[in-house]
Amino acid sequence: MKKMLPMLFFCLFCAQAGAQVPATGRWQSLSYSSAEVNARQESDYYELIRELADQGQINRNPAMLAKLRDILASLIPAATKLHPPSADWEWEIHLTSSADIDAVCFAGGKILVSEHFLLQLQLSDGEIAALLAHEAAHALASHQHEELSEARLLRDAPGNDLTLVAEQLRSDYRLQLKLSALSYQHEAEADQLGMQLALDSGWNPADLVRFYEKLARLPDRALLSRSVPLPSARLSMANGMAKYWASLPAPWHGSVAARATRIRHPDAVAMR
Repeated sequence: MKKMLPMLFFCLFCAQAGAQVPATGRWQSLSYSSAEVNARQESDYYELIRELADQGQINRNPAMLAKLRDILASLIPAATKLHPPSADWEWEIHLTSSADIDAVCFAGGKILVSEHFLLQLQLSDGEIAALLAHEAAHALASHQHEELSEARLLRDAPGNDLTLVAEQLRSDYRLQLKLSALSYQHEAEADQLGMQLALDSGWNPADLVRFYEKLARLPDRALLSRSVPLPSARLSMANGMAKYWASLPAPWHGSVAARATRIRHPDAVAMR
């Protein structure tokens, strides 16, 4: 029996891939390859875009879309430093007029933002940067990948195929409830990692804090109340990180003034 243990441990290790969240170093157990998850999420993203396009609810405001692309482009160099594999991603962002979506990021850097949400909060450029940095942080931290991996372990249906797991996760409220603690952790982590990403990209800390102030004024619309940190906790985090950043010597925050005077980043890349 003892001779079987090394092989058993090897097999268990092979069944679960490991990864670490950028900056925090938190260890993740992942059941699928990144390429597999990114491909699946990309398919889901384009399916959603097509549905919204059929309803006439996609990219109806070219000026706002151009602004979103510029702001996202300003975050990409710092994102690549935080998570080097993201250098190979085809970052993409679209704007929807649907009020059913606030903002969402799919694996591989595919983002969708609601114009209704932007107008509701009356977000400035710096505040939009906070929003996009938060969404990008979900992808940089492989949150979509981790959620699917955990769903695979918790689902009560046969089969571990990624497509089956993704479809059940999208429609099964009980499975979503089981994952609410993980969702809470993901949101808190994306808040912190997103703040670091925006700060590393040179955005004004005061603008980032104001985004969380505005977010705190919204009614709680989370499907599961335990899946999102309290607004007061999110605002406290933003204030704490901004104060810490301000205490650092140059050049750590030396690019804030430059960011305040222009949107387009010198390293901006072409995006769809």
